[in-house]
Amino acid sequence: MKKLFILLTAVSLLSCSEEDLGKGYYYLPADEALDIGYPYGAIVYQSSAKNSYQNVLIYADVVQCVSDSRYILAAQKPNKRLMEKYHGDQNDSIFNNNTSLKSMFKNKLNYYLIDKERDTMYGPLSEKALLKAKTEHGVELTFDR
Repeated sequence: MKKLFILLTAVSLLSCSEEDLGKGYYYLPADEALDIGYPYGAIVYQSSAKNSYQNVLIYADVVQCVSDSRYILAAQKPNKRLMEKYHGDQNDSIFNNNTSLKSMFKNKLNYYLIDKERDTMYGPLSEKALLKAKTEHGVELTFDR
């Protein structure tokens, strides 16, 4: 039993290494967001320092995120409740006037492809559009099943 506990602890510690996606990109998982008091759920952000959230690229809830040396793939289940909390009093104007936010809530699950070398993000995308973007850019990265 003690060996199993040690093994599970080691595996959970190793999985935390995915938070730093490289080249100033970070993934903040939902459990880590709760632990540090960030109330807006799992996100992908770009920053000069970890845990500095001035440039959130993909809002809650990011449910999967993988990366290699050049690309980041993220899957997002949009969470309107957290978005409303994040934007506060600006909700009506933000949701009515921001094309990107409107498109984010069209799908139950959105996909994003980030090119870290070009600082370019493609998304929100449908699964079909993600596959097309991956082919166009030669991305071999896939989500863990």
